[in-house]
Amino acid sequence: MMAKAPQTKGAFLPTEIVISILSFASDEDTVNENWQSTLFSCCLVCQQWYSAAIPFLYSKPVISARNYDSFAGTLDVRGKARHNIQEPLGNFVKHLDLGGLAHSGSKSVTARLLRACKEELEVFVAPASTFS
Repeated sequence: MMAKAPQTKGAFLPTEIVISILSFASDEDTVNENWQSTLFSCCLVCQQWYSAAIPFLYSKPVISARNYDSFAGTLDVRGKARHNIQEPLGNFVKHLDLGGLAHSGSKSVTARLLRACKEELEVFVAPASTFS
């Protein structure tokens, strides 16, 4: 008869330590091209890491034509309930650069996106098209 390996609980890290670890993944001096996927992976570790990583992940999102619509939909005000967090995801966005987009979509989507981000937004780069 084989003995069972003892069941162990995962190690708990204080949230301050998790935030410190995540700050290295999003630090502008050390960021590489994989920083966004690294932070996304951190969101999958557990609820504590998810809650700690979301502000870093959304503070300066990388927006492309491929992910624009899904990003805008994620910042919908219903995102608060959908993502089980304390505040809307748009409140975490500080730098929104849409300059790489040749915007052919609805300007109302961009307007809703800006409304969702208005609380903490510090930098906004408009898409290549005009708003006139």
